[in-house]
Amino acid sequence: MYGSGTTTEPNSFDHMEASKLLCLRGNVRAKPDYDSGAEIQINLDQEGNRNGSYVPAGDGLRFVIQNHLGSSLRVLLFSALQADLWCANVEGKSGFMPWTHFNTKCWDDSGVPYAHQPLRAVGMLTPGSNTADVPFGFCVEHLGEAVAP
Repeated sequence: MYGSGTTTEPNSFDHMEASKLLCLRGNVRAKPDYDSGAEIQINLDQEGNRNGSYVPAGDGLRFVIQNHLGSSLRVLLFSALQADLWCANVEGKSGFMPWTHFNTKCWDDSGVPYAHQPLRAVGMLTPGSNTADVPFGFCVEHLGEAVAP
């Protein structure tokens, strides 16, 4: 969560059972510069077996989500080596997203494309608005590397 006034529930997934869905709900506060959002971030080195990074070998990312309030959603890729962050806008509740759809400015596709750099985490984000608060509620059922359908 970022942007003052943004609220999320739960505040942490530290004590969650592995078999449960990752769900987040709340309200993203409007900011004139769009600098607000709420996200679920999944560490790819959860078991400590990837030396802090993972280089995808598949063709893209398969996702299955529940978007209870219909807010905008973005899938995020977090670089393992730098502060780079790539994103892609989600359309629908499930699908396949090729790596070529990710770039550093997915809101207008003017950014640097993702080129299979090592990753440390993936995530799902409800971005903020510059004019109105954004109520959201979503669950991640599946978010993982896949071959093209």
